[in-house]
Amino acid sequence: MFKFLLIMEIVLAVFSFCLGVLSSMLTLNKRWAPAFWMKMAASLCFLMIGFLNAFYSTDGVFAVGVLAGLFYGFAGDAFLAAPSVLPGRPRIYQAGGVLCFAMGHVLYCAAMIGYYGISVWAFVFAALLLGGVLLWTTAAKVKAGPLHLPGAVYMAFVSMMAGTALSVLIIRFSAAAVLFAAGGLLFVLSDTLLILNAFSPKKGLLLHYSVLMTYFPAQSLIALSLLLLAQR
Repeated sequence: MFKFLLIMEIVLAVFSFCLGVLSSMLTLNKRWAPAFWMKMAASLCFLMIGFLNAFYSTDGVFAVGVLAGLFYGFAGDAFLAAPSVLPGRPRIYQAGGVLCFAMGHVLYCAAMIGYYGISVWAFVFAALLLGGVLLWTTAAKVKAGPLHLPGAVYMAFVSMMAGTALSVLIIRFSAAAVLFAAGGLLFVLSDTLLILNAFSPKKGLLLHYSVLMTYFPAQSLIALSLLLLAQR
């Protein structure tokens, strides 16, 4: 059963990645509606992985926490992509997306702390990651205007989630912890690339594609970690 689930979920993760790339391509060609549905299909893939593993997991509370985080990620994707297909005020949709993602990171942190405990290393790693993001965005001459402070606060949430995941490698090393930590680091990278793509003076195709090319693997790795947790 484990091998069957692992193979099926790897296929779903790869499919999610491919759909994310396709969504990026469609966005560049201003085919907004197909891009929206491709992105939502990609998000549904990592949510499906989470659902499968929540039933298989040996720790229901941890699994529910991670699954809830994945659901908020799915909702965040819907909010951020909504302006391309629905009338309304884009800022409202963007705010909804950011809040959903922030809630998702809080839930990921809560699930990890509840299962593994908390370590001072979580704060050390979070501070290092946030400092690296600030240095990178400053060097890239990012100008976010009134969004600078909210963006910094949001990146603090992302960095804390990734820092907590890295600290788990010290608290209780396992294959599941490695996948979660890799997903957390990719999340920090993806959101940093998103900031650069939105607010830096230098843009390019690679930067545009890299956002979703790192985001969907991040979510998929976090979802996959639930399956490996059951094999500890």
